[in-house]
Amino acid sequence: MRQDDELIHVENTPWLESLAFSVEHVFEGCQCEGEDCRRCEQVLCVGAFNRDKSRKSGLDKYCRECRHTLYSAYYQANADKERSRIRKYHKAHPEQLAKRKRVFYQNNPEYNQTYLKAWYQGNRERHKFYRKTRRARKRNAEGSFTTQEWAALKSRYEHKCLCCGKSESEVLLSIDHVVPLSQGGANKADNIQPLCLSCNKKKGTKAIDYRL
Repeated sequence: MRQDDELIHVENTPWLESLAFSVEHVFEGCQCEGEDCRRCEQVLCVGAFNRDKSRKSGLDKYCRECRHTLYSAYYQANADKERSRIRKYHKAHPEQLAKRKRVFYQNNPEYNQTYLKAWYQGNRERHKFYRKTRRARKRNAEGSFTTQEWAALKSRYEHKCLCCGKSESEVLLSIDHVVPLSQGGANKADNIQPLCLSCNKKKGTKAIDYRL
């Protein structure tokens, strides 16, 4: 056998072909031949790419990991522009985004629970703020306040509960409406006061101003 024939024989060996085109599939049961990423130049499962209807293949030319790296660098260089674009998109497509989130959470219950638990552990103050704001919206309360206003209010009263006097290093301060929302109180910064959870519960729905 000539040297050329030997080369052809080796190139057509089945196990060599399978080794050259071995793809680690993202989805169970996937049998795709893979797609080339233009950036990392790896042949990856089609599940590793975002969709792109403008391309013939229907897939992004970069894998998700490379696309994320590129976008992160772009976002750092154009933060204000991107924040503005994202806010406009969210404002223009609330129903579409809500539907997308519901579908994702339904298909990924474990991810949802893990993410929410981790977020709550690192954002307890924001979580309390969002709960209060959501409850106020449900009651159609007048006005609103920001997390910055809440932080400024706690600072004004030296981060202490206005009822028992304990500091935030000892207790967890919560948002209390001086005139409860159930009694027509406004959801404004001039109608809230910092109370620890225990004092807040004891106050209940009574209108008591501890700022005096």
